Amino acid sequence: MYRRISMAIAGVLLIILLAASAVIGKGNVQQADPTPTPMAEEEGESEMQEAMLEEEEDVQLVTAKVSADLVRPGRVLMSARGNHWIYDSVPPLNGPNEEVNPLDGLLAALGACGMYIYEAVGREQHIPVNHLSSTVTGELDGRGVAGAAVSPRLRAFHVRMVVEGPNAEQAAMMADEFSRRCPIYTTLAPSAPIHVTNVVMGVAQEAISTEADPIVDYDEMDELEPELGKPSASGVMFGFGRSVMSARGNHWIFDSVPPIHGPNEEVNPLDAFAGALPACGIMVYEAAAKENDIALHSIRADVEADLDPRGVAGADVNPRIRAFRVTMHVDGPTAEEAEMLADEFSRRCPIYTTFERSAPIEVVNEVAQE
Repeated sequence: MYRRISMAIAGVLLIILLAASAVIGKGNVQQADPTPTPMAEEEGESEMQEAMLEEEEDVQLVTAKVSADLVRPGRVLMSARGNHWIYDSVPPLNGPNEEVNPLDGLLAALGACGMYIYEAVGREQHIPVNHLSSTVTGELDGRGVAGAAVSPRLRAFHVRMVVEGPNAEQAAMMADEFSRRCPIYTTLAPSAPIHVTNVVMGVAQEAISTEADPIVDYDEMDELEPELGKPSASGVMFGFGRSVMSARGNHWIFDSVPPIHGPNEEVNPLDAFAGALPACGIMVYEAAAKENDIALHSIRADVEADLDPRGVAGADVNPRIRAFRVTMHVDGPTAEEAEMLADEFSRRCPIYTTFERSAPIEVVNEVAQE
């Protein structure tokens, strides 16, 4: 179950983490050259990219930070702002998939962010909001995670928002604000189509959709016809700025953020969203190392994500994440082996292959040397 870890368990895990950190710290650390996501060729730059470049002059970026540590095979302890939670690896990587996995976290982050924006708009516009719940379904081909010749990226998102209080017109306005003010939505929007359906007093409204406009597109590299699965996550508001999320029988809490007056005490959607990237990286490194007989004594990862949070509060600036920087701290592989693991990460992780379509990703290996 996905929740704040009890003090007893946290103590044990922290001991494990300190021991792992000590092992890495015993040798010299070799930092490999970063491997950024290639940007689209200059000739193929879209209108969206040009608009992004113009925006850069006015943004005021802050950096969200999340850390991930492998604490047992297929299980990663996540940390952000003093909160801790678990992500499990998935069946295509021979993971246990008992706790929440990174894809669950990504889908839930989108739904929770939507509920918080709807709630904030209701408060700002004096619209009563008596009930809010969401279900988010993604579409992806999980075979790519196991190494098959097809991209594991998310091909589409379907968001179902159940609202009571607003009328259909007001709910449509809230969906528009969701598409403009949620940093999860605005980051994912270039990568894949997003369809939002409001269910107002039990009646499903016409879907409101945005189409993808990726900065890189590798679909022509798919050698297999995609076979799409449809994982989902859901959530319901149960207090101001707080929701309980669910996926595959797991339940956990997300909190809303300060720009829209959320408590921000528990894990927030941005923590879970950004943290899904290094967690997935650790899981792919672990699986690829095992497949290739590469020693992997310990691994941890950090991610930094740059964004302008003023847009969340309604300012005229896109709150999307502008760049991801991932540092993989590995003990066991050589620099050359770590570079190969990074390449597998960029090819087999559904989080990476989705995020790279909307923002550059830089991955740096820090390799412990005896």
